[in-house]
Amino acid sequence: MRYGARRLRAAGVDYDVVNAAGFAAANLSNYNAIAIASSFGGTLTRAELDALIARKDDIKNFINAGGGLFASSECYPCGANLLAGATA
Repeated sequence: MRYGARRLRAAGVDYDVVNAAGFAAANLSNYNAIAIASSFGGTLTRAELDALIARKDDIKNFINAGGGLFASSECYPCGANLLAGATA
């Protein structure tokens, strides 16, 4: 478990980590917020990006209903069209 994850658990923050299939099946109404953690170098896979794109309306509705969203930047390679090609 990474340092940040240990700190979240120690603070009593409950969270789930899912892959593309898990996100596709997730009931967003069970959550207060969505965190899309990526880092410089493109840690999201093509399947994960596709899952996010497929649920864009669900994410929009989640936010409009008061849900929170944290998303860090995806850059692989910087300037690439992430909708057009593989990232992993």
